[in-house]
Amino acid sequence: MNFKVTTAKLSANPDSLGWSQTYTFKPLEEEKLHSKGQVFAVMSTASSKGGVENTFAGREILARLHEEYFGGEERNVLTLLKSSVAKVIDEFSNNSEIVEIASASIIDNVVYLAAGGGASIAIFREGELIRIIKSTPNLTFSASGYAKDKDIYILATKKFYDSFKDNEIISILNSGDPQILVENFAPHVHALEEAGDLGVLLLKLESEMRATKEDKDSMLLENLTTKATATVHTDKEGSASDNKIQKLLNNISTILPHKISERKIFIKTYDPSSLSQRKKVSLSVGIITLILLIVSIGFGIRQKRMSDYKSSYTTLLEEATHKLDESQSIYSVSPERARELFLDARDKIRSLNEKNIKDPKLDELTSELARIQGRILGEYDTKPDPYVDLSLLSSGFKAKNMVASDDAVYILDNEGKRIASVKIDSKRSEIVAGPAILSEANDITSYKDEIFIKKKDGIYRVEQKLVKVIDSDWEGEVLIYSYGGNFYILDKQASTIWRYVGIDGGFTPKKNWFAEGIESDLGSSISWTIDGAIWVLMKSGKVQKFSSGLSENFELSGVFPGISDPIAIYTNEESEYIYILESAKSRIVVVSKEGEFKAQYIADEINLAKGLAAFEKEKKLILLFEDRLASVEIKHLD
Repeated sequence: MNFKVTTAKLSANPDSLGWSQTYTFKPLEEEKLHSKGQVFAVMSTASSKGGVENTFAGREILARLHEEYFGGEERNVLTLLKSSVAKVIDEFSNNSEIVEIASASIIDNVVYLAAGGGASIAIFREGELIRIIKSTPNLTFSASGYAKDKDIYILATKKFYDSFKDNEIISILNSGDPQILVENFAPHVHALEEAGDLGVLLLKLESEMRATKEDKDSMLLENLTTKATATVHTDKEGSASDNKIQKLLNNISTILPHKISERKIFIKTYDPSSLSQRKKVSLSVGIITLILLIVSIGFGIRQKRMSDYKSSYTTLLEEATHKLDESQSIYSVSPERARELFLDARDKIRSLNEKNIKDPKLDELTSELARIQGRILGEYDTKPDPYVDLSLLSSGFKAKNMVASDDAVYILDNEGKRIASVKIDSKRSEIVAGPAILSEANDITSYKDEIFIKKKDGIYRVEQKLVKVIDSDWEGEVLIYSYGGNFYILDKQASTIWRYVGIDGGFTPKKNWFAEGIESDLGSSISWTIDGAIWVLMKSGKVQKFSSGLSENFELSGVFPGISDPIAIYTNEESEYIYILESAKSRIVVVSKEGEFKAQYIADEINLAKGLAAFEKEKKLILLFEDRLASVEIKHLD
């Protein structure tokens, strides 16, 4: 729905306090009108330099606002309008001069608003006055929304809202006509002292589909007047005397006597065949008319169906467009709110596509959704690429778990009693230990080129043969990790972490890594990783962080939906982020080391993954499956 915009403006006379001015512009080019819309603004300057110099500054501000907005390349109208206002205010404001701007752009049925420097914008709708934007000297705010018939938008400087109370404004706005409104405001404005920086611009929006009775009556009266004038004119011409007419005829006959011949009379005889021919012609004309009528009716029905079809989804499509635009404009300010808007827009767009709606605008919106999904949601739909087929290394290879160290990963097949290594840079893979060495192994870890396995009776280093380095003195299930030349064991039953310091040929006896008096609950831990700090992943999805023997406050934020059934966690000292594998939701969640959500990678195939490792330098996520490795390209670092 398009709207006719009626404006009325009021600016106080420039004085020692300042200057105000209103601005309206409608582009002549259809493309620019469609992309940038009609633009309206009210602005003021206040300075110790005086009113005259403020006037010159104000005109320059007008020119700069026009240049910034219509010369800007930003695709999002709301963002462009806000940035234009903010930039101009920042450019002209200083310690001695204050600049205020309230602006609006109207495209079809959407109104985009921005105000800064202290200016405000309100809407008068259905008898209520609502302040949409109330800016401050140092901040610019923006908003957008759908217009309604008979809306009145009030763009005004701070001086206006300081000078009039809301109930005074409402009582005047009830008259409805913007020009009458301004005339009612004018006496109050001129009675104010030092009101040079007072300015107000009223925009009344009326649907262009409305045709008032007065307009129709006016058109009818105009047509009747025209006809009456023509009739009177004809009568005056016809009122000439018979003498003049006769004289004119006499002159003609005198000048051309030889051209005037005797009048002849022709008698037309009746011919029955001509009547038959006329009937045939009439019948043909009737048939053609009937065909045209049928075609016209069919075309009208088709047009009605097309109109009904389009109206069935237009509102939903416009809502999706608005929410998608708004999600982009507020992402830098409120990422969580931006994600909410994006998800709402995505649901609406998917609903329209599921209904097989055919509309170029929907196709464009679907493409835009896919283009910005990664940036707004941090969500990447992906398909893991084949990386290494472990079954080619050894027949029947069945991976249990995987550990990463430097530029390689080591995979344990505990049933087949085999360990495979894969170099990340070259994909070079080999079996580094087989059944001849591994009589038993139920967990694996590695640091640098050293590989360790866990057996029931202790920890062994894998060499040409197994070398026992730590005796088992724990009960129940434990997790193992080798880092910085030391060895760490997470004892679930004791709910503690034991550290074994590396020495030549082995390790010192265990020592509780936690500082004295520190207690923790590690009974439900399922995976862990060390990068200097220790990160423990709990079955519930919670992540605990420990550093220097102490527990640190750490919470995941912004992850949607929340993590509830994870199986592995990974990071290292060179990684910027933490990676959590949640096979049940077929995704890998990426968070910062402060716990803030960054991205998530989604693929149906991930639900079969058993482990992961991240190599940010190579931009690869390596996923462990039972018989293979797969890779996912890291995109959130771009």
